[in-house]
Amino acid sequence: MLQYLGSIIAAILALCGLYFSYKNKVENKTLLFLFVLVFFSCSFQMIQIYQQNRIESYFQYTGSIKSVNIEIPAIKCGDAIFQFPDATLENPVYIHEDLPFRVWLDKGKLQLYVVIRDQNNNIAASIFGTQFDINSDFIFDYNYDDMAIEVLDENHDVILQAIMEDDGVQLRCKLYLEDGNRVGFGNNVIEYKPKGEPLQLSFEPIFRYPGKDHLGERLLN
Repeated sequence: MLQYLGSIIAAILALCGLYFSYKNKVENKTLLFLFVLVFFSCSFQMIQIYQQNRIESYFQYTGSIKSVNIEIPAIKCGDAIFQFPDATLENPVYIHEDLPFRVWLDKGKLQLYVVIRDQNNNIAASIFGTQFDINSDFIFDYNYDDMAIEVLDENHDVILQAIMEDDGVQLRCKLYLEDGNRVGFGNNVIEYKPKGEPLQLSFEPIFRYPGKDHLGERLLN
């Protein structure tokens, strides 16, 4: 916010100058032109700073999404909802021991843990609580906004979507387990495939790409 402060103050002063000139019927065109020039220059500078911040945020490959207040932690698989009333960070409850994700509450806010591995057992992306970390060496692209994070693999397939909703986190993911087997989870389906066999499950992206040019921009439904 501080980096915008100078431009904001200058823009406000320029607007005040224009208003004062209008109210007092100032006819000095040079002065009016300077007020207009300062205002638009400051506006352009703020846009440039905003765009630069977006690009820098993208290349940090880490960030967070907002949580939601909820009574019972829940993971959503399409229309299906898995609720875990007794789940805590210290005492995790899994849908299945093979599925590396879980949820819990922190002061009434939903938290998520999920790890996405590639076929060589490298961690491509992870979420802990509401904080996500992306390993740029093992993904193609990613995008996110306040309430969702999405990751694409080298084939441009969605391998992770986590969307915070009022009744739980809508989770869609395609991942390798540590033994090389694969699991797809989402859209009312849980699919298992042995090592070497591809998953049939696929997900439509919710964001525009490339992420660095469209950070936080969702596709229209």
